[in-house]
Amino acid sequence: MKHFHKLLIVAPMSFLALVGCSQAEQASKEVENAAKPAANVATSTVQKAAGEGINGLLGAVAKTKAAVKSGDFETAKKEFASFEETWKTAQAGVKTASGDKYDTIVKKVDEIKGLMKESKPNQDQLLSALQSLTKNLKPGAKS
Repeated sequence: MKHFHKLLIVAPMSFLALVGCSQAEQASKEVENAAKPAANVATSTVQKAAGEGINGLLGAVAKTKAAVKSGDFETAKKEFASFEETWKTAQAGVKTASGDKYDTIVKKVDEIKGLMKESKPNQDQLLSALQSLTKNLKPGAKS
């Protein structure tokens, strides 16, 4: 009988401990599941911003390329200045989106800037560098 009384005390306490553990585990899972959509939204927002930035950069490169093809280097310089303005805000997103192509993109940007500073820029070199920049900026393109 003495043992029965102890069992009556220990059994409910054990049950409550198990229920408490189960509830803590469930609460932990609920917090984890609630955090997933927030993380997905953050990732989606970064990807969207990177995509918009890349589209803006590609547009500026296309306009620069058109000006270079026509031999209008003054317009090409203005259009590339537009690229550089967009680059300031899009650079971090491009770095994330482009992965291992990022260093190539930065080198091409520097090369184009150097070519644009010349009094009579070399049209063929500029077109080649702009084409390479376009190729590396495009999402999913192989370098």
